[in-house]
Amino acid sequence: MKRSLLTLAATTSLIGSSVALASGSLTGVYTTSGKGKTPAALNGDWAIQIKKSGDYQIAKRVGTSGQVLVTGHAKIAGGKITFQKETGPAACKGPQSVGRYAWTLRGKALTFERLADRCTGRRTILGGRFTKVS
Repeated sequence: MKRSLLTLAATTSLIGSSVALASGSLTGVYTTSGKGKTPAALNGDWAIQIKKSGDYQIAKRVGTSGQVLVTGHAKIAGGKITFQKETGPAACKGPQSVGRYAWTLRGKALTFERLADRCTGRRTILGGRFTKVS
């Protein structure tokens, strides 16, 4: 499964960023898997890439490749992150467009704690534990 997640990240152009990872920074590619989610379309393997600029992409594994479903821009301040300005087929729009979270990165394990988010898809995916893969 780890190989499939790396394939997901590579095939969705999530790997290859030339940005160096700063200590405590969220810059990088992280993966997670979900089961038993509602709606069922949220089940499966997911990857998120967060760039130094704050731009991010969220992709889902489809077969042996990945599909970018959301792109956006995050504001990161200390241990808080605000997801916003999303586009793509699964982007959160209107009153659901902004989601605020606290984040913790310990080693390769990234978790998000929801502070305020009305978007079901984003809060369900970000509710999992992510593992840094690059």
